[in-house]
Amino acid sequence: MNTVAVLKAILPRKYHPVLRQWFNRLRAPLYHGDKVFCPCCGGRFRAFLRTASGDPNGLCPGCTSASRHRLLQLYLENRTRLFQDDLRVLEHVPDDRKAISEMYRVLRPGGLAVVQVPLDDGRAETYEDPEVTDPAERAKLFGQADHVRVYGRDLTSRLGEAGFHVTVERYAEELTPLQRERMGIRIEPLFVCRKGT
Repeated sequence: MNTVAVLKAILPRKYHPVLRQWFNRLRAPLYHGDKVFCPCCGGRFRAFLRTASGDPNGLCPGCTSASRHRLLQLYLENRTRLFQDDLRVLEHVPDDRKAISEMYRVLRPGGLAVVQVPLDDGRAETYEDPEVTDPAERAKLFGQADHVRVYGRDLTSRLGEAGFHVTVERYAEELTPLQRERMGIRIEPLFVCRKGT
């Protein structure tokens, strides 16, 4: 068990974010370099942190952003007016249809949401089973212990059911292989959802 895991076990949960920030500040200088760049925190490092699953483009040593966070940051910076306009992003939740409907409701007319979820392109329909509550079983079935589903190609229609006009953006494919390697970005789609005016 590493030091952070021991401290997390000892300290109350409210201190975990502070512990994570403290650990990141200590770790970042150890990875100092110029091989990779994190668009989320602006840090330059010799490498990203390898994840437990073996992904070499895992977490940023400075801010612990994952590949999907770095891709979304680039997309929002270069393709939206995020820093001028109001934009909300959906995360995975147990009742996604209710969450999508609520997201649609709170957006102003013409507003947009960028949705990024684990997606299996080979699956026509989203796989979910609310009876699965064991974290180990969820990790096995859904890819991560806190996931409750694996989305399939029907995600676009799920988003559309709430009233969104959905465009699937493949922005990562527009980046060069060198850019993707340098920023540790995997190729994955972004679902850009617009609310009608």
